[in-house]
Amino acid sequence: MPTATSNAHLPRVFRAGLLFVAVSVLAGCSRESRPPVHPVRGSVTFQKRPATKAVVVLRPLAPGPLKDVFPHGEVGPDGTFQIGTFAEGDGAPAGEYAVTITWPETTKDRDGVDVTGGDRLNGRYNDPAKSKWKVTIKEGSNELEPFRLD
Repeated sequence: MPTATSNAHLPRVFRAGLLFVAVSVLAGCSRESRPPVHPVRGSVTFQKRPATKAVVVLRPLAPGPLKDVFPHGEVGPDGTFQIGTFAEGDGAPAGEYAVTITWPETTKDRDGVDVTGGDRLNGRYNDPAKSKWKVTIKEGSNELEPFRLD
C-alpha cells in the first residue's frame, strides 16, 4: 500500500514525465519541419593556392522558412569545402543563393595561442548584395564552379 510520502511525489513525477514527452514531441516536430538538404561541394583559391580556413556562406536570394539560417562551410587545406546547414557538411536546401566568402586572419598572441579576427579579403566578398557569385542548389548532389579570389 502506498504511503502518504510516495503519493506526494506522484504529481511531481507525473509533471516531469509530461514535460519530457512535450519536449520530445517538440524536438521531433522541429526536425520534421526542416527542409531536405542536398550535398554541396566546391573549392576556393587565392592566387592559385588553396584559401585554407576561408568561410563560404550561402545567402538565400528569396525569403523562406530558414531566413536566419545560412548554409556554410570552411575551406580545407586542399582548397575544397562542403556546405552544411544543420550539421557540418550535411548540404543545403534547394534554392538560389548569393555566395559570400570571408577569410579570417589567424595570428599568435604573445603566449603562442591562436587568435582569429579580421578578414584577409578586407570584406571584398562579404556583402551578399554585391556578390558576384550566384548559385542554384538543386535536388541531388551539387558541385559548384571553383571560386577564384585572384
